[in-house]
Amino acid sequence: MLEFQSGRLTALASPRLQAAATVFVLLLQRTPILKVLVEADVRVAAGVPQILRSAVVAAVSLGACDTLSGATTFVSNPESPANATQGEGFGLVFSVIGSESAGGGAGSWTIFGPLPPGLAIPGAVEGPTNTFRLNQGSGAITGTPTESGSWDITFKAWEKAGQKGEPWNTAKLGPLPVVEIVVSASGELVFTSQPMSVSVREGKTFNVGVTTSGTPAPTFQWRRNGDPIAGATSEIFSIIAVTPDDAGDYNVVATNSGGSITSDIATLTVTSAPRITAQPTAQSVVLGASASFSVVATGSPAPTYQWRAGGLAISGATNADYTIVAVSDTDIGSYTVFVQNSEGSVTSEAVELTIQSAPPVIAAHPESQSVVPGAGATFIVRAGDGAGLSFQWVKDDAALAGETDPILNLENLRAIDEGDYSVQVSNGSDTTTSEVASLSVLASGFSRLSNLSTRTRIEPGAVLIPGFAVVGNGQVSLLARAVGPTLGSLGVVGVISDPQFRLVSGPDELFANDNWEDATDQAKLEAIRVAVGAFELNAGSTDAALAVSLDAKPYTLPTTGVSGATGVVLIELYDGGETGPDQPRLVNLSARSQVGTGADKLIPGFVIAGDVAKTLLIRAVGPTLSGFGVGGVLENPVMRLFSSSGELASNDDWGAGSRTDAIAVVAGTVGAFPIDSSSRDAALLITLNPGAYTVQVSGVDNTTGVCLVEVYEVPPAP
Repeated sequence: MLEFQSGRLTALASPRLQAAATVFVLLLQRTPILKVLVEADVRVAAGVPQILRSAVVAAVSLGACDTLSGATTFVSNPESPANATQGEGFGLVFSVIGSESAGGGAGSWTIFGPLPPGLAIPGAVEGPTNTFRLNQGSGAITGTPTESGSWDITFKAWEKAGQKGEPWNTAKLGPLPVVEIVVSASGELVFTSQPMSVSVREGKTFNVGVTTSGTPAPTFQWRRNGDPIAGATSEIFSIIAVTPDDAGDYNVVATNSGGSITSDIATLTVTSAPRITAQPTAQSVVLGASASFSVVATGSPAPTYQWRAGGLAISGATNADYTIVAVSDTDIGSYTVFVQNSEGSVTSEAVELTIQSAPPVIAAHPESQSVVPGAGATFIVRAGDGAGLSFQWVKDDAALAGETDPILNLENLRAIDEGDYSVQVSNGSDTTTSEVASLSVLASGFSRLSNLSTRTRIEPGAVLIPGFAVVGNGQVSLLARAVGPTLGSLGVVGVISDPQFRLVSGPDELFANDNWEDATDQAKLEAIRVAVGAFELNAGSTDAALAVSLDAKPYTLPTTGVSGATGVVLIELYDGGETGPDQPRLVNLSARSQVGTGADKLIPGFVIAGDVAKTLLIRAVGPTLSGFGVGGVLENPVMRLFSSSGELASNDDWGAGSRTDAIAVVAGTVGAFPIDSSSRDAALLITLNPGAYTVQVSGVDNTTGVCLVEVYEVPPAP
């Protein structure tokens, strides 16, 4: 009888009934041979148990036989090697199956022996040298073997009876099939059939079994992955409803008084539809950051993945993890993952990707400054483009009332103003505090404007007019240069071929130069160039240069192209004199020129030398020039101030800023001509640390025209 125990089927009957059940299971595993067993006209020898035939009939009645189709195939049951036991009944059936053998297999057979002693082929006629002729479509080898050993039996199938027609073995079957019959000594324990690997869907039944011969009858112990299975002690082992945990390698150890034998391994593969054990989670990140989704799923075969955004498949997103490297606004939305294998599919829960506000990012922090008493100080912060941000300056952890701009300007400083300054930058949701910048008010210190440079394009008929003023006692040594051809060798395109300039004070022309190598004092030119660190001019070039000593008063350097030459020119003015508060120095620098677009902007530069910060008034004057009779002025100049770290400040209409009154007062103090607050000229009042700076002047909406750029030194308040 059969009994169910803990979901497993166990045989609990007599050895004879166990054998019947075992054969039944094996027949279910090898359904193609059933057709041979049922259709073959086999006369089973008396020694073969009749239970074999009843098991076959039972299997057929249960629908275990598959419809056979395909190529012609030789089959035997049992397959080679066929195990038999000396003194015990044995039966082997053989046939040809497939579409070309429809109607009963081969027409006849030639079988080449010898056969094991005690076995015969019912219906066959024995010929010479262990040859047997069988005139029927299927056959059998039956009997009770009397000797142990191994015999190879070769089969040749013929298309027609009487061993006539086309021999199927060569034309249809290929090489002649051979079945080895292995006869074990009487009583020796052997497996006559081995367990077979199978693939079973989750929840279905798994059956595995063996048959043995040998006396006394053995006991059995099934194992999974080498470990004994409790209660699995019959020839057949069954699991009624398999789970993925049941997958593994199964075999059985058969034991009797003669010893133990271990079967082949039968692998159970459990297939199952995907199940999600860990759902993806929602993500909220800042723009530009990465976002990652992941899912954990089980299933056999291993499942595949397809991530979807808003229900649409994402190209290439076919792993358990999906990452967006830099999130943008277009990535916001709902995400799912579709998981599938051959057994089914499942879709994850939908999760959202949202954008969270990011704390403001400070691109440039305020820098510490040292000033003398009465001077001003400027602290600057750069955070993005400033749009949507608010600012609050802090001194020694206390908020400064009304100081809510990106630039903090302090005036007329004293020792009480020393301290640590920082700024809090907010976007309404998050706040970022800058690094601390210290303000030191020193009892003494000195700085000066040591260099002016202006790069612009000289147009036909136009004159570039740089200007400067010298203050102090005695004379200052200056190097002035108008560079064109040498710029070309440095990669600048469209340079002027032959610049020339004149040094003028009031109505008087003091000096002039066309080609720098024609200047009278070459030794002084080279000495100042080396002292101030200016680049060398190319030998034989038509650049212009002068080395002069000048008294304290204003000067201009009108610059043109020889014979109407036009192009890009660089004007440089270097203070090569002694440094110190009592030495003569440059105080005002200016350049008037035509302002173009793109590379033709007006680009003055200057250098502050010394050990303390210097306050400067910088102006870009266009509309007001028309009141002085200048035609074709730049109607709306915009000015941007740069250091090596980037843009520091900018201005379009000076009267619209927060320092209009202070700029007007300082302009009068330094002797600059007045400009109306309603004009569209640009101006900055700013304190800068020692270093190099550049001013870029262009027209709003790419307009062009004549513009005057001025840089004034602002003295400390008394």
